[in-house]
Amino acid sequence: HWHMLAVLRVGDEARQACVALRPDLSEEARDHIVKSSPLPVNLLLFENSSVVFSGEDYHLLYKRFGHAGDMVDKLLACTDLPLDIRITQAKRVSNRMHQLMAERGWLPANDAADLVADAEETAVLRILTEAPDDELGALVTFLVGKSMLTPSIIVRAACLGEMHVVEFALAHLAGVPVRRAAELMRGKGLTGFKGLHAKAGLPASCYWIIQAACDVALDEEEEGITLIAEDFGRRIIEALMTRYEALPVKERTRHLEYVARFAADRARIIAKRLKADLVRAA
Repeated sequence: HWHMLAVLRVGDEARQACVALRPDLSEEARDHIVKSSPLPVNLLLFENSSVVFSGEDYHLLYKRFGHAGDMVDKLLACTDLPLDIRITQAKRVSNRMHQLMAERGWLPANDAADLVADAEETAVLRILTEAPDDELGALVTFLVGKSMLTPSIIVRAACLGEMHVVEFALAHLAGVPVRRAAELMRGKGLTGFKGLHAKAGLPASCYWIIQAACDVALDEEEEGITLIAEDFGRRIIEALMTRYEALPVKERTRHLEYVARFAADRARIIAKRLKADLVRAA
């Protein structure tokens, strides 16, 4: 296959394009294209059904051409694209969105920041919820390294009933195995969830909302059902309103605010109404 490499090294773009589309394209030739050829030639690799990209290829393509919309579209359409690239792209999009809003003054600065953070967290959480177990641990580590595993992403996951993501996140932050985190979230062990929450270093302000989600998940298990996100959110509201005698009204109001912001749509509406009622009653 030396002749393919020779064409790629000295040929013009049209000749390189012919090589990129060959059904017998060698691995060496593909590597050369990914490392050195221009964008149009690399885009043609996606049309060649004999080409199978490695994780390294994907990272290199994103590093070289992540600014080009055509390449990003092709990459995001690949089902085996490494998930850290999807997360990096979600972050890039939200940064761009923030910049646009700031430049054009579409919204007050605080509102724009909230909206952008919301969009970014929603996109990242979707990637986490769809990730297989064998990739989820590495993804959580990646997010921690990028300072993107925020308490609000964990609370958002809890409000939507994505407790699997919460388990992996808390396990990483607390430095315990995932199975152990899952047990503590179900109230087992000497200190149960309280000990795990403290060890994970999460703010005290989000303790009860995650505790409520853990309790709803336990109910789910005991009843042998799987709740959709909206019903899970409703059950969290019920738990916050009826279960925790130690929780002052002011705290209940604040936790309803989390549900109103992060849960599925219908649960958000109920939480907003209840919160308004509590504020009026106070």
